[in-house]
Amino acid sequence: MCPVIPRRYEYRRDLPHLQSGDRSIFVSMTTYKRWLLPPAARSIVLEHIRREHNQRVFLYAAVVMPDHVHALFSPLVDEPGECFGIGEIMNGMRGPAAHGINKLLRRSGPVWDRDFFDRLLRHAEFGRYMDYLCLNPVRKGLVTTEEEYPWLWVEPVY
Repeated sequence: MCPVIPRRYEYRRDLPHLQSGDRSIFVSMTTYKRWLLPPAARSIVLEHIRREHNQRVFLYAAVVMPDHVHALFSPLVDEPGECFGIGEIMNGMRGPAAHGINKLLRRSGPVWDRDFFDRLLRHAEFGRYMDYLCLNPVRKGLVTTEEEYPWLWVEPVY
């Protein structure tokens, strides 16, 4: 459990990013200019998001769509006993994934929009956001069932 006083309230670009201890957070990030990620790039993104599981976050689920990503997680506690901040969590997901994609595709430049959307969830909202994340590939017509989508990961204990 994170202490009552979380890391400093963080702002990045135009969107305020709120964090309250270890409460669950739903994040969405889009690719730069809605660029479509090829399948191999989507795999890189999912790999880097999953690397954060049990490192800086407890990851409940993540889905990598062709032009955006959703993740649902709770921040973990670091050595000084504070929760990891949303900024460092997202940098840990976005930066390495962008580097890996650019290396794979032999390109340079931005992969992600400069900012991302995050929502601090109330307990009663968790199931609704989990359903939204898991059903995103079905709603977009990419698959008929969520189990068919290779870039969806759900923590097995959920």
